[in-house]
Amino acid sequence: HRRAGLALESRASATDEMAGVVAHHFWRACDVDKALRYSLHAAAHARGLYANREAIAHYQRALDIAEQTDEALSATEWLEIQYQLGQAYEFLGEYDTAIAIYRAALPSSDLSRASHRRVYFQLATAYDRKGEYDQAVDHLRAIGSRLCEPEDAASRLEAAMVARGMATVYLHREQSHQALALCGQAQALIQDSDGREGSMSLAGEMAAERVAIYEIMADSHFNLGDYDAAVGHYERALEISQHQGWQPIISRLLSGLGKVARRRGNYAQARAHAQQSLDLCREIGHIAGEAASLGILGDVAYNRGDLEQAISHYEQALSSFRQIGDQHGIADYCLSLAFVKIDQEEIDNAEEYLQEALGIGRNIDAALVLIRAQYHLARVARARGDLEEAQTSAEQVIEAAQQAGIRLLEAVGHHLLGEVMAQRRQLVQAEIHMVEALRLLERLGDRFETAWALRSYARLTADRGDLPHAQAQLQRATAIFAELGAQRELNRTNAELAHLSRGGNETVRDTTLETLA
Repeated sequence: HRRAGLALESRASATDEMAGVVAHHFWRACDVDKALRYSLHAAAHARGLYANREAIAHYQRALDIAEQTDEALSATEWLEIQYQLGQAYEFLGEYDTAIAIYRAALPSSDLSRASHRRVYFQLATAYDRKGEYDQAVDHLRAIGSRLCEPEDAASRLEAAMVARGMATVYLHREQSHQALALCGQAQALIQDSDGREGSMSLAGEMAAERVAIYEIMADSHFNLGDYDAAVGHYERALEISQHQGWQPIISRLLSGLGKVARRRGNYAQARAHAQQSLDLCREIGHIAGEAASLGILGDVAYNRGDLEQAISHYEQALSSFRQIGDQHGIADYCLSLAFVKIDQEEIDNAEEYLQEALGIGRNIDAALVLIRAQYHLARVARARGDLEEAQTSAEQVIEAAQQAGIRLLEAVGHHLLGEVMAQRRQLVQAEIHMVEALRLLERLGDRFETAWALRSYARLTADRGDLPHAQAQLQRATAIFAELGAQRELNRTNAELAHLSRGGNETVRDTTLETLA
């Protein structure tokens, strides 16, 4: 074994690829120092290739070697292995295991040292990803209390990370205005350090922090319907990430650009971004990223009218999020599936998904999840003929969306409420809500939703006997659906336009209202 290890070690070109084999041979030859060193080398190489299961095995062997021999690791070395091991489990979505590792690494919660704060920050990140937001905030505040007056570039970077970490939690709770304010604080701290990083390593960490801040700002602007700002931030982050070769981040940013393109009705571009992200995630084994990419492909399929393809993508995304225990992801795709099931009039099946999403939303205090679930419950009530309940739920959606600053859900809430009131023959109030929905949607630039609202408004206008105005609205909707390539909705709208042209003016019942699918 010693001879084999030395022979492999002498071949410098084989060191990275063969590090695990070299470690094995030196371990069997009782050369503890080299066995430990090459185990860590193999683990780092595997993480660089996103082979996280392999990396975990190498890190665990390094810890076993240190435990079973007199070869002591320094406190710094041991903590670094625990940090890297926890991150590998996080990447695989095994958050409970990662949390246990971080907690074992810091039993005393001593945050006076930067190395300890680094692990504690990652512990907060794991709690955030798991949906335990209060725990995440508590841990971030504990770090922040040690960084009240950051003086050098390194401490300002730490303080920026804490502000950005808090912004991430607010973003995941759908409190996007607060997230943007915290990102502003983080940016100010980073800018104060420009030109004073002091080392290449610190400069790289600053670049990574800029990317993280841009991504949160982009996601926040997307939630608020400011799509131009979202694209600008995604593209700035993508430029830095591509230069650095940060593959998991690149995949997320491509998904973000896909979301915006889909929301704007550019389906070919949305599908291209999502497919590129999906291919990259599958290459590196990034399960959460793969699920997000599948979700965008499902959204595009839905908008194009291919419901079965949409369901297939959503079910795959849901399965992936269940696999890694991502509660927010599970809730999101329960809602997406509920949306399509309502459209297919499978109301009982839809309600099962909605109840699961509601339970998760309450557990993790996620405003967007709860508002979306309430919106779909209003649609369920309407589908079952309980118009009073549908009206109450739609009013609650509008109020909650206004409080959270989620303009798109406010708009679709008005749209749904207008349709419900039209069915209840409260036509004046129905028109008020339809006009408000269109005002908000046109301001957001969401063309698909605008066309849908125009079609609903045309039905209301026809009900009131103004056929020329109704025809004009349907023609506008037809033009938008045709330009977007939304064939299913184009066919429906053309059928309504033909019906109206023949002199029909009765309201056509339609329970399909689009939202954040």
